[in-house]
Amino acid sequence: MRMALCLAALLAATLAACAQPTQVKLVAGAARDCTGETRMGIEFMKDAPQTPPLQTMAMTQSFTSSRVPEGYLFEQGGTTPMGEITLQATVSETGEVRSAQFSGGLFEQDPGEPNTFAMTAARAIPELLVMGRTLKQGDQLYSPEFTQLLVDAMRSSMGMPPSLQLAIETNIPFTGASDAGGRRVLNFAGSMTANGTDSQNGQQMVMAMPSELAMSFDAATGLMLSQSTNGLMSVTVDGERQMAMRMQQTMTCTVRAG
Repeated sequence: MRMALCLAALLAATLAACAQPTQVKLVAGAARDCTGETRMGIEFMKDAPQTPPLQTMAMTQSFTSSRVPEGYLFEQGGTTPMGEITLQATVSETGEVRSAQFSGGLFEQDPGEPNTFAMTAARAIPELLVMGRTLKQGDQLYSPEFTQLLVDAMRSSMGMPPSLQLAIETNIPFTGASDAGGRRVLNFAGSMTANGTDSQNGQQMVMAMPSELAMSFDAATGLMLSQSTNGLMSVTVDGERQMAMRMQQTMTCTVRAG
């Protein structure tokens, strides 16, 4: 009986410790190097005799942070089909993006020139999603403000018409901390669903894109360790399926403390 009580007390203490809020601090000078792949392609096309296989593209990404008088200087670089691209952003102590600029590839811009797309991309840097937060079980990775940012970015990047009504729902909660080779890892996992409707020339178009997402961060430095996305976008017109496109991305990172 005494042993059972001791085991129960130990279990309760362990669960209480796991449920304690976790504060995320970004370590200036820490860096990550990531590798992964993106897979995209048409899975279904109405009246098409066959669809091509998914295209797989290797990708790399790096991130460094350093202290500057304004707060932090973030530099995120990566390989894309358009070449090497670097995004630099000045970020305040509270995580506000004050300036951002692309260089390389097709995104080369004049120094000092304001760039809305660069500001949007900077706000999506993974480390900003958790920087300075105190996480507890169930806390959402994306705020309502960030979800709206996704709506605007998707509309802009995909060239969607103004008449398209687009909404995104996210449910990506903090699922807790785990241990990976002695490293404490903060984990998020859940779903994101984008839905759009448009009416043109008497036809009703419906777009739906449910996705599964997961992201993990290093508790010691606040840097991302991995992320994965698996989504399927389908389009129907007047209730008839027209197209389905698969989009998958995985990335794993090695963190170097400053």
